[in-house]
Amino acid sequence: MIYDKMHTPRVQLLIGHLPHVRESLITLLKSWWCATTSSTTSPCNMCVPCRAIQDYHWAAIRWMTPEKGVYIKDDVEQMLNATQFTVDDEQRAVVVFEHADMFGISVANRLLKLLEEPPAGWFFFLLTERPDMILPTVRSRCLEQRFHPSILPSLLHPVLACFTTPGELQLPAFIRAWEQQPIAAAETPTMLDTLLTIWNNKYQESHSNNITQAQCMAVLAVLTQAYYQLPMPGGQTIFWRLMFIQITQAYTQRDK
Repeated sequence: MIYDKMHTPRVQLLIGHLPHVRESLITLLKSWWCATTSSTTSPCNMCVPCRAIQDYHWAAIRWMTPEKGVYIKDDVEQMLNATQFTVDDEQRAVVVFEHADMFGISVANRLLKLLEEPPAGWFFFLLTERPDMILPTVRSRCLEQRFHPSILPSLLHPVLACFTTPGELQLPAFIRAWEQQPIAAAETPTMLDTLLTIWNNKYQESHSNNITQAQCMAVLAVLTQAYYQLPMPGGQTIFWRLMFIQITQAYTQRDK
């Protein structure tokens, strides 16, 4: 995904494994503001703008996340007020909606006019692993870009393997996997993103396997809640253990 400053589509839906999509977008945004290179070359990753963008601190970029699991009007009102002011194309203003599949209907409808006619100088990126969960009225206003990274390296983690077959493994198996290789705090968001991708794929393929859509949705609900309630320092073990129990219970309660 490489665009020069004059030809970047103003509204894009980026579909794929979120960590990969996020890093690809960050690379693009660095190329816009990098102090040492042009937009047609790779960013330096060392200058002040590059470092600020990597750390999500660049003032011209708003990173939006659904604070309560789904987007509500309060999440977007401040951003909507800001877009009433046009921005010079050379300055640019960017809004990134992570987990755009979590738009509630009222929020989606609130954004339609903005996405249909983005103000001068503003660019909107919607990130999702589940495009089918996004209203057609929103998708129709976006240029879609798909990413297909491999998730096999993450699947090598023994703890994640416990979450791909709920009902088949009991708690002692999870405890053994955790003792073998616990998940570090810094790894938790990426690991949860991976599990969300896996279970979204299971949902899409539920017609051809032995898992029902209700079971997949039950697991996805637990994972989504966990993603927005990350553990406090030192709470990794209990966080993952409780999530394993919750997913096992949610899955088996919706068993065929």
